[in-house]
Amino acid sequence: ARAAGPSIPGGRQRVVDRAAGATDARYAAVGGIGPEGDLVDFITTGMAARQRRAIGTLPHGRGLLGLLIREPRIVRVPEIGKHPGTVGFPPNHPPMTSFLGAPVQASGRIYGNIYLTDKRSATEFSEDDERSLLILATQAGVAIANASLYQESLQRERWLDALRQISGQILEGVDSDSLLTSIAEHARELAGAAAASILTTTARPGSLWVVAAFGAYAPALGHPTSRATKATPGGGI
Repeated sequence: ARAAGPSIPGGRQRVVDRAAGATDARYAAVGGIGPEGDLVDFITTGMAARQRRAIGTLPHGRGLLGLLIREPRIVRVPEIGKHPGTVGFPPNHPPMTSFLGAPVQASGRIYGNIYLTDKRSATEFSEDDERSLLILATQAGVAIANASLYQESLQRERWLDALRQISGQILEGVDSDSLLTSIAEHARELAGAAAASILTTTARPGSLWVVAAFGAYAPALGHPTSRATKATPGGGI
């Protein structure tokens, strides 16, 4: 299973810096893998900001980078240009020779990959470098998995708290308009959305009625945005 890429604040840069230092790599990167198996971010070290800007967009995940995405296992290559999976570098990319890459994973979930190139003190990376990178990638995977579980736990608690508040309002006999607006408010906050609205069907086929709205655009629908108060139907859609 694939998961969102490494997301610990500041953690990705620390991982890539440690990987470069442990293996004496001139360049290193951590690539986060999205649900579709593509690179969604790319954190680097060893490359100046102007070089990054000159290269342009994120890598597309082809060549050796794509190999690690398709087959998440450690890969060591003495010369990138001679590997059959190489597709070449984009314009303005610095030349690179030796390569070492490993997946960042934990409990069967792939969070991304660590890529190292150009070992400074030798012509290629060694088996010791492989072991060092594997340990680091495993540690990073466990840390990311723990952070993801913590975030999921917080989100579940927020949902439960919202359910408790809504249930309390129902027991208190809060009027339906205010209750629906409160539900829209909680939904917007929990989803991290700009706005939330609740629609119902009408007697006219194909027509919906806005019975509650909260957040952006709510004033245009005739609803409050700052707190859950009585909502007025905003119109048909």
